[in-house]
Amino acid sequence: MVLTEEHLDEEQVYKGPNYEAGMLQRARCWSDLAPWLKLFSVLRLAASPVYVATAMVGLIGSLLIFSFAGDFSHPPMTQAPPSPTAITHPLATAAASWPQPMATLLGSQPFLPRIGMQNATFSRWLVVILCLLIVWVPQLLILMRAGAVQTASGQLPEPSRCVAIMKHRLLGAYTVFVVPLLILIPLAAAGWLLATIGGWCGVAWISTLTGWAAGALAMILGVIGFGALVAIPISLAAMVCEANIDAFDGCSRGFEYVFRRPIHLILYSALCAAILYLIGFLLGGIQLVASHWVIWSIGSTGSDGKLLAAAMDVIKLVMAAWYVTLAAGLTGGVYLLLRRDTSEQHLEEIWDGPERTNTSDDAGAASDPALPELPPEAYE
Repeated sequence: MVLTEEHLDEEQVYKGPNYEAGMLQRARCWSDLAPWLKLFSVLRLAASPVYVATAMVGLIGSLLIFSFAGDFSHPPMTQAPPSPTAITHPLATAAASWPQPMATLLGSQPFLPRIGMQNATFSRWLVVILCLLIVWVPQLLILMRAGAVQTASGQLPEPSRCVAIMKHRLLGAYTVFVVPLLILIPLAAAGWLLATIGGWCGVAWISTLTGWAAGALAMILGVIGFGALVAIPISLAAMVCEANIDAFDGCSRGFEYVFRRPIHLILYSALCAAILYLIGFLLGGIQLVASHWVIWSIGSTGSDGKLLAAAMDVIKLVMAAWYVTLAAGLTGGVYLLLRRDTSEQHLEEIWDGPERTNTSDDAGAASDPALPELPPEAYE
């Protein structure tokens, strides 16, 4: 029996999409109308002990680096442990002592005097920064990948998969930091050369011309240097989300998203900052209860002050790890949103990993036991 429109009801005949039905009727879910709503799914990363522990590895490595580097400067200032009566607020005044959002990361005292690096030389700071990059880049790649997958699919990715992708793109991620320097260093050298020539000649009109040229180079250097501060995190997220990409392509994507969609970038950044600020009240409550218990259980027993200080440091470390996990995961989600706004790619279009990409379709079809064996002529 041949099915025609005469044998079917009007509702059973497909007539194509009705674009005049209204935007709300064509949308499958609210995220189709507002894709930025998917950023809220990144909050699930804070409930994963594996990803929070990944951020803690970077924080502990940073503390060790600063502690080791500070030993060569001058002894850091010792901080007195909190007394057992330091936090003994009654329930009526407990809200007044609620830790403010982001207070764990900023701290109530200057951080540099504690690590003994405020008088360090430029070379010492350079070594410390290089060590921090070695420690933090792998952790950030894992967290950005997890945040991007959580934004795209709403499912928490397997940590082993994120680690495999991080290893595959680690060298390219380190190269991302070098690519802007290939432009900034020649521009800085050219500006310095022009300034030297203008000062050496001592002629008014030559000094004016060289000053104009040096100022123009300084503007170009400022655009590239400031753009790199935002483009590098976006480039790192691109390294773990795209299949065919290298460091130059990642940097070009980062600069493109920064300068082609600056309003979108500002709005997404403001949304991420609001998410971190609001979640800070929840984390502040956890820190408040944990601090009260530590001071009541350890401080009231007359134990060693170092024991109490170490327990308080662990609480602050976990709080900071939660913040870093969410911030890195949101960066991966923001990259997918910027890519959608710039090149109109769907959020779900994300790289699956090196194993699936390197396997050709022919080899996969031939090795699949569910498919029949084809003759060699079929592959010619």
